[in-house]
Amino acid sequence: MDRYYCSFEVRWSDLDANRHLANASYMNYGSHTRIKFLSEYGFPQSKFQEYQIGPVVFNEGFHFFREMMPNEQVYITLELKGASENYMFFHFHHNFYKQDGSHAAFAELYGGWMNLKQRRLTIPPEELVQTLAQMPRTPDFKTLTKDDLKKVRMQPQTELFVP
Repeated sequence: MDRYYCSFEVRWSDLDANRHLANASYMNYGSHTRIKFLSEYGFPQSKFQEYQIGPVVFNEGFHFFREMMPNEQVYITLELKGASENYMFFHFHHNFYKQDGSHAAFAELYGGWMNLKQRRLTIPPEELVQTLAQMPRTPDFKTLTKDDLKKVRMQPQTELFVP
């Protein structure tokens, strides 16, 4: 598969106070695109329920180039930039394009799979691994190591906040 994408029409409810696509909407469009891919290629929501697992995002970042305006069509691509050998951890890329084909934004995120009963990271079931293996990959796809994940990990501060 060369490319996977979803399209959305920018709705009034997707806008921020500046009347362009809100940051949270970019996040929502990206997560919908990822879940839609998984569903279409063999791992629908019912499988998440069956296996009692879910995705967890460690880090998500955006770069914005052009405004997305109301009633505009937006296209979001999905690529796998990296994954650990057992697919417990992943690195996804999204590109956002305006209806004229110009590049509006870029997003990347690191995450993993969580066992919802144990509330711990888990190796995904083979069915999910097979679905992820079908995802288009970036040209520079790499197998993620612990060192790769340490580079994007941030530690919480130890001091308590006291108002």
